Amino acid sequence: LELVVENARRLGIKIIAPVVCDMSEFTGGPFDRVLLDPPCSGWGTARKHADLRWSKSEQDIVNLAKIQAKMIDRASRLVKPGGVLVYSTCTIIRAENDQIVENFLLRNDQFEIDSAVEFFPPELVSERGFVKTYPVFDDLDGSFCARLKRKPK
Repeated sequence: LELVVENARRLGIKIIAPVVCDMSEFTGGPFDRVLLDPPCSGWGTARKHADLRWSKSEQDIVNLAKIQAKMIDRASRLVKPGGVLVYSTCTIIRAENDQIVENFLLRNDQFEIDSAVEFFPPELVSERGFVKTYPVFDDLDGSFCARLKRKPK
């Protein structure tokens, strides 16, 4: 977060207000834009962190997915009507990515996918509009990003 603040200052951006908090206790908002970078297994960075093979279990992913689902639900409450929630991870595990977002959308009809094709090269955007990178195909760390727009009232 220090890098976000530092880069915003360097670029003269004064419209962001980064917050570090326990989401269960945060009472601010609503906001035009919310970026959620939840804890994840980090499997997208395995080529740089080979120890992941031995330090992460299937149960870790199950536990992380439960946390991620709670976090996306809480983060969504902070988004103004017409605002955007971005859900981003550094993993390639569907249970932490697509499934979290798809299940969230099933629970919450106030949001819809806002395709990332306008913001990223089309080859990195899935049919559903999610950004997905894979080390073996893109020569990048593996990652996932979904842009979700809250419907106007």
